[in-house]
Amino acid sequence: MKKSKTRKKQKNSRRSRKNKVEKIEKVEVKKTRNALEKRSYKNTFDNLIVNEKFVQRRFYDDEGNAKIDIDYFHSGSMEFPHKHIWKNDVRSSTEFIEEGDEYMSDYTFDNFKEDLVMGREMEFKFNGAGFSIINIPDENSVDEAVWYFSILSNVDVGVVICDFEDRERLLKFVDELYIDGIALKDIINGELHTELYIM
Repeated sequence: MKKSKTRKKQKNSRRSRKNKVEKIEKVEVKKTRNALEKRSYKNTFDNLIVNEKFVQRRFYDDEGNAKIDIDYFHSGSMEFPHKHIWKNDVRSSTEFIEEGDEYMSDYTFDNFKEDLVMGREMEFKFNGAGFSIINIPDENSVDEAVWYFSILSNVDVGVVICDFEDRERLLKFVDELYIDGIALKDIINGELHTELYIM
């Protein structure tokens, strides 16, 4: 697939936006040598994606320390997914995922919206096309940044959703978004997407 001007513009905007929106507190996926950080924002989780594979989700406690890992993929013969508990900065051996485990609940549309409210960006694939909801600098915006929705397919298109701080309008947009006649809510809850990246 050829890279469009729209996609190129987004990438350039991503590089330049650090200076313009550094005042905005965001939760980013953290990677260190293909590993997640031991410390992050309080009561959040980060995802690790390596070579386009969803490898691990790490939960952090109310002090921002690693609490629980859910491993979805790595070398070895163990069953996936499985979890590891962190105690005193040390990761435990593999534990079996029990039915109803609170950390194994599926990623839902409500989680998706919560992540957007926190300032996280999304990319996902559905029906052979790529979609993203990101924030980019915009000097005409009151917040100097806007939320932007793009479709990456044979013809790439994009639209400004709202100013960065206008979460009410952002959530209304995703609540009312239909792709190929299917509500985004049903795509996320039904796991109809082939990939989902949270940044």
